[in-house]
Amino acid sequence: MTCVDLKLIAKELLFKKKPLLRNNLTDREQEVGACLIGGMTIKEISNKLGIFIYTVEMYKRNIKIRLNSKNSYQVGFLLGQLFNNE
Repeated sequence: MTCVDLKLIAKELLFKKKPLLRNNLTDREQEVGACLIGGMTIKEISNKLGIFIYTVEMYKRNIKIRLNSKNSYQVGFLLGQLFNNE
């Protein structure tokens, strides 16, 4: 198997596990997610939304849990899929 094959299998397993819907995330998590995929830093998001840095980090952690992802790269990929598909 090639690396591409493994990625496709992993993607299929991930999407079969739980359908990705934006309504799996709260409104604030969607806001933070949109900022993250827009390339903003935690500090920039904190300033824009008027919340503490710790709170942004908490939302980021919650997004990771709700999307059932293992790392930040996967979070970015899944958020990109969510915001581009709907």
